[in-house]
Amino acid sequence: MAYFLNLISRDYALDHEHIEKFADEINWENLSANPALDWTEALIEQYADRWAWAKLAKNRALPWTEALVERYLDRWDWRSLSSNPALPWTDELVARYAERWHWLWLSANHGLPWSEALIERYAEHWVARALCRNEELPWSLALIERFRSIMDFRHLSLNKALPWTRDLIDLYSELWDYDALSENVALPWTFELVGSFADRWNWKALALNTGVPWDARLLQRYEHRVYWRGISGNVGVQWTIELLVQFQHRLHWATLSSNPTLPWNGVLLRRFGGRWNWSSLSTNPALPWCMELLLDYLQDWDVARLATNRAAAQGIFKLDPADPEVTGYFEALQKQQY
Repeated sequence: MAYFLNLISRDYALDHEHIEKFADEINWENLSANPALDWTEALIEQYADRWAWAKLAKNRALPWTEALVERYLDRWDWRSLSSNPALPWTDELVARYAERWHWLWLSANHGLPWSEALIERYAEHWVARALCRNEELPWSLALIERFRSIMDFRHLSLNKALPWTRDLIDLYSELWDYDALSENVALPWTFELVGSFADRWNWKALALNTGVPWDARLLQRYEHRVYWRGISGNVGVQWTIELLVQFQHRLHWATLSSNPTLPWNGVLLRRFGGRWNWSSLSTNPALPWCMELLLDYLQDWDVARLATNRAAAQGIFKLDPADPEVTGYFEALQKQQY
């Protein structure tokens, strides 16, 4: 009973009657975080001495009002409250409890009514690394320049919401963190941009970046810098058979075999039959799964992995993967291989 109540306390929409009935067995930490309850001020008051107030303060489903915040002023965990975007955030609310907020979490909170005036008012309170990662600020070149003294350019480099242009990158070229920039998909990536800072990029991070226009031209130009395992798993590459042929001796085929964005078809599988990693292919949901594909490579599949692939079960057997009959088919297939 205790284990069951522990589970349903976390996310089931228990009604008030059952909360009262099982009050002594319920996991109140889980219940405090439960977004599915019919939250009312009366419910909060009724069990004020039972709630885990740190969890309650994070819960976005509460009927948040300024009056609710004020009513339990000394019960709230203010670190948790500061991180909750569902509060009725206004400039006045921020000001009223300025001495109570946890400014690291407040700096990262997406729910605040962000404006240059708000940033200016609490310039000495904001935590730069959190503020600069926050994508809800009204980012502009003017804002960055105005508050340059509190900007953390490493974390700013990771922020996808900046108005990224080549001019912005050039303006602060000596301040950016190029490891972080290399991860950022929002930069205006072009062949020319990659070339301009070729000696500064983190090429491993760049290879994983789906925003970079990886094509034959770019790959050939930086063939000896590229992290090929990363490229092989990159779902942003416009994969073609021609691209695979051109770089077949560079690509990491086990990683490539798991990539769902290749133009998967029978021609592709046959063309590189000796290079594929069949265990990885067996888990790939994007293959054109059908009985013919299964039979064409009957001795190559990793049946144990194939049995976990929902798309394969549906495509091959036209059955729900949870159907016991599917398990029987895969067990028979495993015996067939041996």
